Amino acid sequence: MTRLSLLAAVVLTVVAGGLRAWDVPHGLAVRQGADWTVRSGFVFLKSAGDGALQVEVPGPFRLAVDGQFVLERAPGDSVTVATVPLALNRSPHVLEIAHEPDVTPRLSWTDASAHVAFPVPESALAPVALGPISWRLREARPFVGLAAAFAWTSFMLWVAWRWFERRLPGTGPSWDRPMVTVVAAAGVLAGAGIWWAWPTVPWAPDELWPSTVMEGVSRHFTGGWFDLYPPGHFYILAVAYVPTLVLHAVDLLPIDRDGLDAALQLISRGVSWSMALGILVLVARLAEHLGGRAQAWPAAVCATASLPFVFYARLANVDVPYLFWFCASLLFLRAAAEKSRRRDIVGFAVTAMLAVVTKDQAYGLYVLPAVWISWRVVRHPGGAGSLAIAALLAGLTFAAGHNLPLNVAGFREHVASITGGGSETYRMVAPSLAGLASLAGIVAGQLWWALGVPGVVLVGLGLWQSRTSTWIPGWVWLFPMSYLLTFVAVVGYSYDRFLLPVTLVCGLAGGAGLRTLLTAGETSRRARWVAWTCVAWLVWRVASVDALVLRDSRYEAESWLAASVPRGALVASVWQAGYQPRLEAFRHQEIAPTVEGTLGAAPDFIVVNREFVRRYPDGAPMPTWLGWLESTESPYVEAWRWKDPLRGTELAWWPTFTDRLESPFTNLDKVNPEIVVFRRK
Repeated sequence: MTRLSLLAAVVLTVVAGGLRAWDVPHGLAVRQGADWTVRSGFVFLKSAGDGALQVEVPGPFRLAVDGQFVLERAPGDSVTVATVPLALNRSPHVLEIAHEPDVTPRLSWTDASAHVAFPVPESALAPVALGPISWRLREARPFVGLAAAFAWTSFMLWVAWRWFERRLPGTGPSWDRPMVTVVAAAGVLAGAGIWWAWPTVPWAPDELWPSTVMEGVSRHFTGGWFDLYPPGHFYILAVAYVPTLVLHAVDLLPIDRDGLDAALQLISRGVSWSMALGILVLVARLAEHLGGRAQAWPAAVCATASLPFVFYARLANVDVPYLFWFCASLLFLRAAAEKSRRRDIVGFAVTAMLAVVTKDQAYGLYVLPAVWISWRVVRHPGGAGSLAIAALLAGLTFAAGHNLPLNVAGFREHVASITGGGSETYRMVAPSLAGLASLAGIVAGQLWWALGVPGVVLVGLGLWQSRTSTWIPGWVWLFPMSYLLTFVAVVGYSYDRFLLPVTLVCGLAGGAGLRTLLTAGETSRRARWVAWTCVAWLVWRVASVDALVLRDSRYEAESWLAASVPRGALVASVWQAGYQPRLEAFRHQEIAPTVEGTLGAAPDFIVVNREFVRRYPDGAPMPTWLGWLESTESPYVEAWRWKDPLRGTELAWWPTFTDRLESPFTNLDKVNPEIVVFRRK
């Protein structure tokens, strides 16, 4: 695998370099005169038929296309944008622009089907004539460069994984046919929809965007830099970006800034996807060490089939990355509990701290386990020294993860943000016994939601079997206990993704329950039927999350708008945190959610994410505005409304996805919101 990925990366890079060496320069040739600058060359536009070439340049200019003079603007004309109707075919056309010195014209193109003009890219311009094949090869350069960048990143991730895997205690898991099948299926199911809303609007909440990562890199994570999340995963993403940034810098990846950000965002999501598969392998490895080879794939299936895990496995959030380090720390703790070797104790301390510097709340997982392993190790000869070294290296990992030597001010700001407005405003229950009881009910409901009926059945059976089967040691349950007591109970609120480490540990019990059914199935047909029904149900739930993302109502809204909005019509929206359909392809304006703002802008269409509006209480400005918009007093009428019913999926049975309200406990129902389009009467 390593050699294959390296070979692919080298070959694609060589091809990208060959295309660059063979290609002629982009842009138009420039002839500088005393009073005029003349830019001339060839333009290749993919669209055929009627369209318009838009030229934006201050001052006077003359424009000729295919040797025919088409437009001249005299000095003193205040209009800086000129539009020339043209009927062009797919062959190159001669273009000449004469303008005043020290200005740069901007060219845009729109065809009969477009609502707005799009910039003519540099790759569509050449100072000399190119044949049709040459133009096609030029168009292929960005795709070859992207493929090379992704191949190099994949190679780096694979090498890093192999290096890390060899340093984990023990061996495994055994790559038998069931395990290979589980990993392959998980790769497909977790990767489906990784392009969700890509490459523009951030439909996914709380993702790390490349601009945020690159800002930290540009400041060397110093000078007071901070973010809501610790910088641990920022470092990993910055390294993963290196091949793409290098190829772009040497012009083997000829894309603009927006295209570069889109490529880096896809890499960020690919890193999460890779770490999700790593979690599956680590869980299988832990289960095999604890209970034998037969426990590996059932535990992997049950631990990674929860709804939030499958959702975040394809997104650039920090939830899956910190779980990766958590799973690694479980392996080291198992080895440390059995043999009390110094390397295992140190490995546990370092990987635990890597989880903490990836997401702060991970600290809650380790309070009780750290006390337990310290008490256990200190009784062995040399145990106190091992604990001291482990504590020292954990502290150094924390300091390096937060760049404390060079960014103490940024660390202080980060702590202030997560302990102040980043936490207190989200509290759901009062800090009292009654509040904790209410919070316990919320957590129980979220576990039911995350695991589903098959997960709860298998976990319950596994816990029941643990009375007689001791392959799941008691220290495993210290992690969820510690997490719930020292984090969830302290902050007073819980989302479904907060319980990811809890559902992952429960997956070990679920795997034990599944294995019990399969073993009993050797003599009982009913037990076998229950086992495979639970597996099929879990797969159905995972595939339902894929359907949720792929059938997002905003895709349908974009298609309806493209077919129904006339050219030149103004499409408006209000601020909705990026959760509305992508409207860049239309004449778009963001308006204030007020009667005055709407009447002043007088848009032809208004697009509303109705579920986002309903998150606000009655009487708030946005619901009040929507009530007016839907009333007979408004000059607008509802033209279209859609929310995919998700027929055939397990999610259609959950009120969270059908009540047309945003749940305060999960981000999954922010997918596929109810979209309403209003049209001016």
